[in-house]
Amino acid sequence: MQSSPRGEPLLLSVFLGFVLLGLLVVAALLLRWAALHIEPDLPSILTLAVAYGLYAIRRLRPLTYSMTELLIGALVVVFIARPGPEVFQVRARFG
Repeated sequence: MQSSPRGEPLLLSVFLGFVLLGLLVVAALLLRWAALHIEPDLPSILTLAVAYGLYAIRRLRPLTYSMTELLIGALVVVFIARPGPEVFQVRARFG
């Protein structure tokens, strides 16, 4: 069975979206490490480079960018839905 020609770009974009998501997670971890260990100028430059890279991907491969945005949005929803540490829990006081 052959897949439809229309489905291949979608599958490729989903795959590239996952790859891009992984690279963004690695970049975020590296930026966090750099912010703790390096002067503040380098993380700022790296952040601008990542932002420009995302802009270029949005212009060149909009479907891949939208899949990445969808995946990041889903991860944000999952992490926000989880309860935070007890320190941040709001306790209602009655009486």
